[in-house]
Amino acid sequence: MNDELHIKLRKTENGLITGGLVVILFGVWNVIRIFLFCFMDNVQKRTIMKSTELLTEFPWLMYIVLGILALFDLLLRWYVGRRAILEGRYGKEKKFYLVWLIFMIVIGYLLESSNLKQAVGVRGNDWEDAVIAAIVDGTSLLIMIQVLLSSLEVKRLRRKIKEEWGE
Repeated sequence: MNDELHIKLRKTENGLITGGLVVILFGVWNVIRIFLFCFMDNVQKRTIMKSTELLTEFPWLMYIVLGILALFDLLLRWYVGRRAILEGRYGKEKKFYLVWLIFMIVIGYLLESSNLKQAVGVRGNDWEDAVIAAIVDGTSLLIMIQVLLSSLEVKRLRRKIKEEWGE
C-alpha cells in the first residue's frame, strides 16, 4: 500500500510520534528550569520573595508550590506526549488527551504572551534570559499546536483510507 494517502498518513503519524516525544522533553526541560530557578540567585526570585509577606516569612513555601506545579506539568506533558506517540505508532485513538492538549495550548499562549511582555520590559542583564525563555516557551507552544493538528490529520486520513480501501 504505497499510494499517496498511505504515504501521507505515515508521514503524519511520524510527525505525531516526534511531536509527542518533544512534548515530553519540554516537560523535562520545565522541571530542570524550575529546579535552576529555585537554586540559583536571580532578580525574578528576589522580586517574588520580597513581594509577598507570606513568602518572606516562609520562603520554603514557594519551593513546594513550584515543585507541585513542575510535577503536574511533567505528568500532564508525559500523558499527552505518550498518548500522541501511541496514536501515531499503533493507531490507538483515545482522544481525551486532546482536551488536555488544548488546555495546555491555551495556558501556554497566556504564559507566552506574559513572557513576551516581560521580555520587552526587562532592563539590564536579565533581558537575555527573558528573551530566551520566551523563545523556548514559544517553541513548546508551536510543538503542541503541531501535535494537535497532526492528530486531527491522522484521524482524517485514516477515515479517508477506510472509505476508499475498506480497511
